[in-house]
Amino acid sequence: FFFAGLGRKEPEYPMLNSSPFLEMFGDVLIAHILLEQARVSLARLATIAPDAPDVTFYKNKVKTAKFFVSNILPRVQANATRIKAHDKSALEMEF
Repeated sequence: FFFAGLGRKEPEYPMLNSSPFLEMFGDVLIAHILLEQARVSLARLATIAPDAPDVTFYKNKVKTAKFFVSNILPRVQANATRIKAHDKSALEMEF
């Protein structure tokens, strides 16, 4: 993946990018969970009456997943791009 082999050549570089990597992993994991909940909610909505008390709950599960995928998940691409850029300027500072 991104850090394959870099730890041996440049042990500091993976540490420099550990936060964006973990953020990226967390965003993908949460998206997976929310999409699974939305899938279950849509299936449930198809089987209950439109005036059932749980309709709002299930609809909001779907809306939450849509919001996350549209507004939060795009950070994954930005973080991946940042990691792949191999910018080591923070490691090159002189003190």
